Amino acid sequence: MKNKLTSNILLAFAIVLIIITSVIFKSPWMALSSGVLGLLTIFFQAKGCIAGQIIGVLDSLSYGIFAFTFGYYGEFIVYVIILVPIFIYGVFSWAKNSQNAHVMPKKIFPLEWILVGIFVVLFGTIFYFILKFIDCKSLYLNLISMISLTLANYLIARRSFWGFVFLIINDIVLILLWGIIIIQGDIRTINFLLCAVIYLINDICGLICWTKDYKLFLSKTSTSDSTP
Repeated sequence: MKNKLTSNILLAFAIVLIIITSVIFKSPWMALSSGVLGLLTIFFQAKGCIAGQIIGVLDSLSYGIFAFTFGYYGEFIVYVIILVPIFIYGVFSWAKNSQNAHVMPKKIFPLEWILVGIFVVLFGTIFYFILKFIDCKSLYLNLISMISLTLANYLIARRSFWGFVFLIINDIVLILLWGIIIIQGDIRTINFLLCAVIYLINDICGLICWTKDYKLFLSKTSTSDSTP
């Protein structure tokens, strides 16, 4: 109960901080809404709550469209075209495998990892040439962001704690992407940089939480298997 109260207070503090920052630096309303939706998405995902998948649809549309205006076409493609369907799939997957609104973790088997590896090679190769052709800014960072975020949300939709490993990688990339924009003089996007830092902290906590749940899941599975 105490941990739940603490996390709720931290979420409220983060949202207020994003709002204040947006007002001070006169950020566009879409940047503000995307920041708040993003915080809600990662908060509920880390808690294993299905609301994270539902809000993720709105967050993907909002952030993807805003990123497009800065020439981050890779971010637009991955958020709007790829992540929206993954989040929708996640809603049904989590709803089917949840207990008391808390999703149960799942083990990813070797065959699926092999398929994921093949997907990464094909996905990375195809979108490298697409992003290069459309003159995407920060091409390599955009490509890493696309791959890591797609893998992260696919694995989270599949209820694997490995999704948070790739989310942490993506958070670091986001810090670099929006840090570049700020260095170039557009301070209005500072709330995205701030959000990325908060995402990083939250996703590290989410990884710890899901790892504990996964170990508990394995222990229950082994216990049930050994029961005559």
